[in-house]
Amino acid sequence: MRVALGAALRRPATLAAVLLVAVAVGASALAVQYGNRARWVRHTLEVEATLADLLSAVQDAETGQRGYLLTGDEAYPPRGARRGSGRHGAR
Repeated sequence: MRVALGAALRRPATLAAVLLVAVAVGASALAVQYGNRARWVRHTLEVEATLADLLSAVQDAETGQRGYLLTGDEAYPPRGARRGSGRHGAR
């Protein structure tokens, strides 16, 4: 009777161990995916911020050009909006 009881207990214990390993592997895979997605989200936010800065610089240049064309005053194009200056001008 002891042999049958030991064999009967081994099967559920083995199944539980296999399930535990499967859950651990799945959790590890999900953690890796989460890390990759978090990096892409961070990258996307950086790109959006850079594009917002570029749009602002272009709008400043447009405003300066419009002011210059209306008045003829060379003080109108703001220094950051002149060609080749600023963070985006050298790109």
